[in-house]
Amino acid sequence: MEDGRSGGIHQEITGAFGSNLGIADPDDLFAANILCNDLGLDPDSLGFTLSMAMECVQEGSLDEARIRLPLRFGNGEAALEMTGCIAARDGFGDVLAEGTKRAAERIGGSAPRFALQVKGVEMVPFEPRT
Repeated sequence: MEDGRSGGIHQEITGAFGSNLGIADPDDLFAANILCNDLGLDPDSLGFTLSMAMECVQEGSLDEARIRLPLRFGNGEAALEMTGCIAARDGFGDVLAEGTKRAAERIGGSAPRFALQVKGVEMVPFEPRT
């Protein structure tokens, strides 16, 4: 595999995966950028879907045993692994592949409160109203 930093990085991945998910490691951000490009995933939708799931875990609406990953804010490795699961619709990735609105409906509990979306489209980190 080529050096992941060679492809550059975009504001969407730095906002959606960086500050939104609490991931500070630039290597994880570069890896997420390449993974999104390779898999054809929108980094904004993906980042906000992952943050909704992380918030649900943190608040107790979603059990990590159901996810089978330590999906928590700041855990870049888990976020990258779940990205692959979402793209393959593997395990809990099949739920999150539907985006925040539909995933929150399936998770239930307080999950819809954490689904930052408008008409089923996830917010973007560079939108001031987000």
